[in-house]
Amino acid sequence: MEEAMLMYSTVLDIDESLTRDDFIRLVIEWNQSSPHQDCVIPDLKWSGQGNIRYGDGSLWLGIEEYRNHNTVAIRYEMTNAEGVVWDTDFIMNFDEMRMAIQLDRSLTEGAQVEDYRFSVPFFVTMLIKEGYLKDDNGLPVLRDPIDITSDNVDLIASIVNHERQYSLPVVYISKTSTNHALVNVSKLCNSLKGVAHVLLEQGCQLDLAIRNACGDQNEYLGAVGVYFPNGDHKRLLPKRYCNDSGLFANRIIRIVLQYANAQKTDLSYTWAGVTYSLLNDRKSAADYARQVAENQREEYVDAFDQENKELHQKVDELTAKNASLEAEVRGLRRKLNNAEGTPLLVYGEEEEFFPDEIKEMILEELEKRANNLSSGTRRSDVLNDVLEANPVQGRSDQRRSNLRNALTDYSKMLPSKKRQLQDLGFEIDEDGKHYSLSYYGDSRYFTTLPKSGSDWRGGRNSVSEIIQKLM
Repeated sequence: MEEAMLMYSTVLDIDESLTRDDFIRLVIEWNQSSPHQDCVIPDLKWSGQGNIRYGDGSLWLGIEEYRNHNTVAIRYEMTNAEGVVWDTDFIMNFDEMRMAIQLDRSLTEGAQVEDYRFSVPFFVTMLIKEGYLKDDNGLPVLRDPIDITSDNVDLIASIVNHERQYSLPVVYISKTSTNHALVNVSKLCNSLKGVAHVLLEQGCQLDLAIRNACGDQNEYLGAVGVYFPNGDHKRLLPKRYCNDSGLFANRIIRIVLQYANAQKTDLSYTWAGVTYSLLNDRKSAADYARQVAENQREEYVDAFDQENKELHQKVDELTAKNASLEAEVRGLRRKLNNAEGTPLLVYGEEEEFFPDEIKEMILEELEKRANNLSSGTRRSDVLNDVLEANPVQGRSDQRRSNLRNALTDYSKMLPSKKRQLQDLGFEIDEDGKHYSLSYYGDSRYFTTLPKSGSDWRGGRNSVSEIIQKLM
C-alpha cells in the first residue's frame, strides 16, 4: 500500500461542556447521517463501550479509550471501489480539552486514481453548530467569514501589525474599487473551516481607515493576505489568476492546508500514537503477569502440581499474546518513525495537474542524471537510493502513450480524438482554421491543431512538440 498522504489536519480548543459520551455520539451521528449511503456503517448501535470496533475490513469505525491520559481516539476508515483508502481520525484529550482531526489518503496496490479531491469532514461543521469550539484568542472559529467593518478595523490592524496571538492562520480578503471580492469566498470558507479564519472587508470605503491603521502594510483592491501564527505572511494578487475566483480560492486553500499539514502534531494526538501507547501498556501488563506466573510456578512447583500445569498454560498464553503485541508495537513504531520524519522536498508554487505529476517529473530527471554518473560515486549511490525508495506509478508514461495514440494519425478533430484529448486535460476551443488547446486551462501551455489537413506527419510532429513542452 502507498504511504498515507495527509490531506487535512487541525487541532482545536474545545469547550468544557463536551463530555466523553457527547464526543463519541457526535462522531457516530456524523457517520450515520452521511448523505452518502456507501459511507454509512450499517447497524451501528453504541451502548457506552470503549475499545470497540464496528464494521468490516473495507468500512469500519474503531473507538479506543486511553484512560491513563483521559483520551478517546476514534478512527473511521473507508476503502472505495477504486482502491483509495480514506482514514478520518478524531482524537480528544479531556485533560487538555483539545481535539485533533486528521484526514489522510492512501492507495491499495494497483489503484489508479486521477481525481484526488476531498471534502473537509462535516464533523467540523457539527462542532461549530453545537457550540463546542472555543474562540482562538478572540477570533471565533466559524464556517463563514468575519466581516471587517468600521467598528472592528482594529481587528485586522492587530493581525497585520503583529499585535495579536492566534493559533490558526488568518486569511484577509480585500474588496476591489467596485466592492467585489475576486475570490470565491463561500468555497474558501467551506474548505478552510477549522484550519483558518477568513476576514472579509465589508467595502472599499474602508480602504483608507484600514491602511492608516495598518501603516499601509495591508492588502487592498482585491488582494488577499495570509497571516500565519508564526509571524510569516503571504500576499496573493488576483491578476495572476486571470480573474478566475475558483482558481484563486484553490491557491489560497492549498497554501493554508500545506501550512496546517506541515505542523508537527504531538503523537498523543494521533491514532497511531494512542494505539501505540495502549499496546505498550498492554504489553507491560502481559510481561508483568507472565513474570508473576513464572515466580509463582517456581515457588509452588513441588507442592501444587496441578496449579503448576495451569500456570504453565497461562505463561504460554501470555507469551503468545506478548509476541503478538510486540509485533504490533514494532509495526506502529515503524509508522511513528515515518510520521516524525520530514519530507525530502516540499511543493513550490506550481499546481499539480494530476496525481504524482510533479513527483514523477522529478524522479524521471533524477533517473536520467543517475544513468550518466559513474557507479560507486557518492552522488550515484544517493540518487539511486532515492529512486529505489520512491517507485513511480507510471502515470506520466501512460499519459504520453495515450497522447501518441490520439495524435499519431491525426488529420482532423474527430469526436473520439477530442474526447481522448479532453481526458488528458486539454481544453479545446475553435479558433478560425485551427483548434486551440490549453493544458488544464493554463495559458502558458498552449498549442494549436489544424481543423483539417492532408499532412499525416503533422500529428507525429505535434505529439513530439507537446510531449517535450508539457510532459
